Amino acid sequence: MENRRGIIIHPEELDSTWPERLQDARLNVLGIHPVGGKDAHLSLESAIHHRLLPETQRLFKQLNHLGIAVEYEAHTMAWLLPRTLIQSKPGWFRMDRQGVRTPDYNLCVSDADALDFIALRAEQLARMLDTGSDRYFFWLDDVKDCQCHCPKCSALSASDQQMIALNAMLCGIRRYNRQATLCFLAYMDTIDAPQKVAPLPGITLEYAPFLRDSHRPLFDKTCEENVHEVHSLQRLLDVFGKKGSQVLEYWMDNSRFSGWVKPPKELTLDTSIMEQDCFAYRKIGFESITSFGCYLGQDYRALWGEPPVKEYGRILCGEEKVYSQTSKGVCVHFSSLMPSQLNSIRFSNRQIDAEAFSFNHQFSPVFRVRNRNSLNRGSHRQTASHTYWHIWFFPCNIQYNRSIGLINHCGSVLN
Repeated sequence: MENRRGIIIHPEELDSTWPERLQDARLNVLGIHPVGGKDAHLSLESAIHHRLLPETQRLFKQLNHLGIAVEYEAHTMAWLLPRTLIQSKPGWFRMDRQGVRTPDYNLCVSDADALDFIALRAEQLARMLDTGSDRYFFWLDDVKDCQCHCPKCSALSASDQQMIALNAMLCGIRRYNRQATLCFLAYMDTIDAPQKVAPLPGITLEYAPFLRDSHRPLFDKTCEENVHEVHSLQRLLDVFGKKGSQVLEYWMDNSRFSGWVKPPKELTLDTSIMEQDCFAYRKIGFESITSFGCYLGQDYRALWGEPPVKEYGRILCGEEKVYSQTSKGVCVHFSSLMPSQLNSIRFSNRQIDAEAFSFNHQFSPVFRVRNRNSLNRGSHRQTASHTYWHIWFFPCNIQYNRSIGLINHCGSVLN
């Protein structure tokens, strides 16, 4: 399984400070995202020009030298199918619910000529935005409820219509890069898996729970918004598989938390939410995890100083704590890349009088507890890149000390 850890910024936010920032955070993918919305095609055109600038070329080379991949993630359909073609090719464009062909968003996926055209344009775009990566993230338009309702398309869901368009686009891109993969963006209307149209080999899943409540863990079953966003996740994985799968999250998306309005607000990373989400995503088997990190450019740093990219990277690297309530007590899951990064854990309350819980260099948990009967159980498992410890104990105060700092947490359980 790959271990891709990324962040996504706007093209104009890329400057000479980012290579070192990404390296310090141990991130290995930088996504470039032209602004979406109704003018996404204009933003994409600007990004194409920005790609050609000498300073951009130098930064991309520097990032690649550091082992950091660069990939464009963009809403591309209005660029692939220019809206001005409505005059000569009205059948290429979607039909709205009133039966009118409209050039506003997306396309009619039942028109074979339209599909051939966007395949050609996708090939051209892949050439223009070549960064050396084989992974492509060319999305449809950034809207809800804007699929085609013509007689041929009306029986197809938004996800099925997207699947048809992506299959065509991948065929075009592979004329340029035979190793190319293209993502299916599960987002808003397309959060559900396609039912009638199968993906071609090379179509991978990018899961982006945009309508989630970012202040609650994604897999919180008591949160209605988040339940909706995860209800089809298993079906998506059944259709696309886990190979090449990517989570696109919003933990670092300061454009979202600023209401998509400048000047940017100060970003406070909710480490507790992110740690719980990341633990769940890894358990599911996603190969890549990234987050929008827009509105963290020079203007942000002038107002608020350095953004919390390093802390974000720490969590993506697997140095996290997640806890859950059980009938036995609190279940705490710790993971780290190496024992030295997680030095010790201390338990103290009325039931437990513990000196320390630590790890030896053979990745084995070592308990030094005066009242051993108070500690329910401890276990660990080792994978190629991580060791996971699972500890069950009664309500207590937890203090664990990483080499990078000290964090406290109070645990509680349901009786």
